Amino acid sequence: MNSVTVRLQSRALVEAARQHAERLGCSPQKLCHAIVAIALRSDLVDSILDGDAPDDICGRGVNPCAWPMGTSQKRVLDLIASGANEEGNFCGSYDEIGAATGMTSKGEVATVLRKLRRRGEIEQVRKGTNGKPSIWRIRSAGE
Repeated sequence: MNSVTVRLQSRALVEAARQHAERLGCSPQKLCHAIVAIALRSDLVDSILDGDAPDDICGRGVNPCAWPMGTSQKRVLDLIASGANEEGNFCGSYDEIGAATGMTSKGEVATVLRKLRRRGEIEQVRKGTNGKPSIWRIRSAGE
């Protein structure tokens, strides 16, 4: 299943969503989902935006959908950046990444790496196999 996660970062928008949801007897999440569904299914996007660019409404350079990066994600990103070779590649197994960043399980390392890939922060250049560690690199802006 494909999904898009949206996070409202404006206190005024969150409060408005809560008030309308309470009035309608549903959760703010359900209300926001219904509004987006109606706008997209009914082809109302152009009418709603009324000629304004989404960047003009949300702010340029702001990613309203990005979740704050967690401590483990920051540690792994720092590790990859600091340990990269001249080509920008970092070679490391899940065990090595975990040991260097204070994580104790391969599952936790896998989750952090998956989240960083989904955020567009890193890419996997080579998947590790048969004792060969994976190769990771930090993605450049605009990739």
